[in-house]
Amino acid sequence: MTHTTNKLNILIKWAEDNNIPEDKLSRDAMTLFNQTTLNLHNMNLSYLPKEIGALSNLENLYVSYNSLIELPIELYNLTNLNTLWIQGNKLTKIDNFILNLTNLETIQAYDNNINTIPDTLNNLEHLLIFTLYYNDFTEASISKYELLYDDLVNTKTTAVNKELHLKELKDFSTDCLKPM
Repeated sequence: MTHTTNKLNILIKWAEDNNIPEDKLSRDAMTLFNQTTLNLHNMNLSYLPKEIGALSNLENLYVSYNSLIELPIELYNLTNLNTLWIQGNKLTKIDNFILNLTNLETIQAYDNNINTIPDTLNNLEHLLIFTLYYNDFTEASISKYELLYDDLVNTKTTAVNKELHLKELKDFSTDCLKPM
């Protein structure tokens, strides 16, 4: 537990340095360790520390509308995670490591700079909602993701509104691909 406590103390110091209120991220290591939801929405964060991976009880992580350009690899050790909101950042990809998050039900990843996602994302058995619109996809990648959505919709009970989502993904990407 000492190793985990050290990581939690580093995470607490990071929270203090980034002016994250205590009601968002507890300053008590044991309370923080037992937290199941971490809401760091719109906190003007430029990065997440790798020590976030020590929050092994975390089920819901909301880091939307910050300035994140990448997610630490250690985040993908949070195997209890079922909700991940990363929309409104500056992410350019979704790493293959996301496949480690086998309990994920929801990924909100719209409004980033994402241009690639794992081809095998449909292997996430519990994935119900995955939003990608307002990203930097090419026409070719949109076709690839359309096949991924077909697989998600055909093999799982899913809340993904495929037609609307793909239309928004295509409309936005097509608008972005037009010359000024």
